Amino acid sequence: MAINVILGLILVGLGFMVEKYPDLIAGYNTMPKAQKEKFNSSGYSLMMKKSFMLVGLVIMLLGMFIKIYWPTGFLFSVLMPLLGLVLFLNLKSPQFK
Repeated sequence: MAINVILGLILVGLGFMVEKYPDLIAGYNTMPKAQKEKFNSSGYSLMMKKSFMLVGLVIMLLGMFIKIYWPTGFLFSVLMPLLGLVLFLNLKSPQFK
């Protein structure tokens, strides 16, 4: 359970950092200046912040519930929310370009 809390806090922290420093977005700092101007970095970083925070909280809560009801389900409580985050960000990212 402690690992879930630590990972959840890291994701919440990354959410705040990605909003404040959009250069942390993969590929943003290597974009040409013309493409950066077209890219909605504030909207995308806000969406990433919300997503990271939600997944961080889900991982922390799942860690508590799985520890009680399914002691061997640690990987499920970490991998499923992270997989959902990756899929969600990949599906939503084209609308910000």
